[in-house]
Amino acid sequence: MASTLVFYGQFVNAGQGATGLTVTVDVVRITRSDGTQTTVVTGGSATEVTTPIARGVYLYRLANADLTLYDYIATFITSGTVTQKHIPAVYTPVMCDTVWDEVLTGSTHNVQSSAGRRLRQVSSIISEGATVNDAAATATTFITTLTSSVDDFYNDQLLIFTSGALAGSASPILDYVGTTKTVTVAEPFTSAPANGLTFDVQATHIHPTTQIADAVLDRTLADVAATTLRQAVKGFIATLLGKASGLPTAPKYRDRADTKDVVSGATDTNGNRTSVTLDLT
Repeated sequence: MASTLVFYGQFVNAGQGATGLTVTVDVVRITRSDGTQTTVVTGGSATEVTTPIARGVYLYRLANADLTLYDYIATFITSGTVTQKHIPAVYTPVMCDTVWDEVLTGSTHNVQSSAGRRLRQVSSIISEGATVNDAAATATTFITTLTSSVDDFYNDQLLIFTSGALAGSASPILDYVGTTKTVTVAEPFTSAPANGLTFDVQATHIHPTTQIADAVLDRTLADVAATTLRQAVKGFIATLLGKASGLPTAPKYRDRADTKDVVSGATDTNGNRTSVTLDLT
C-alpha cells in the first residue's frame, strides 16, 4: 500500500534549535524479507517547521512509501557545526490507513477480547457487500452484483443500503434468482434504488412479515381436528359475511367472492344441525 511517510530531524547549536538552515535528506529503503538496502532519495529538500515550539526541526515527506514490504531510514544533512538529533518518522495518517485497511482473517488478530478480534467477529455478520446493477430497479425488485449463482441463496437475510438516498434502509430478502442475481425484498423501500447504490447483506436469518403471518395462519389448531387458523377464518367469513341459501333445512354459505359453497349443512325438523360439509380450500 503506497502512502506518504513523514520524517523529522532537529539540528541544535549550543543547546538551542538551529533555524534557517539548508537541509537535505537521503533516504534508504530496507527490504524486510532479506535486508536489502536501496537508496531511494539523494539530496531531497527538507522543509523547516516554523512553529515556535519546534525550533530547529525540519521535515521531509517521502511519497509512495510501501510500509507493507519495507522500512525506511532518513539522514538529515546540513553544513556547519550544528548537532543533529533525529526524531522518529511520523506517519499518523499512514498508520491509520494501515490499521483500517488490514485484512482480518481467521489466522490473524485472535487475541482474546482484542479490538482486531472483536472487529473480525462483528464483520462476520456481513455476508456480502454488493451494488445495484439495474437502471430499471423498482422499490421491491432489482438486479445486483451479488456473487452467488444459487437460487434462494440469500433468502431471509437482511439487505441494508449503505449509500445514496436509501442509506440505512433495510428489508429482508424474500427471493433471490441466482442466474440473474435478482433480489426481491419482502417490504418495499420508500423508492427504487438508483443504479450503483451499495448495500450489505447481513448473515442473519430474518423471517419477513409475510412468512410470519403464513406460519400463524397455517398452524393446525390443537382442539379442532385438522383445521388451520386460515381455514377457520374462511369458514367464519363465509357464515358471517357470505351469501346464504337453503335455509332453514339445507343452509349453504358462500365465500365472499361468491364462487363456491364454503359451509353446507342439513337440519332436522327441530332445526338441529345434523351434518356439515366444509370446503375451506
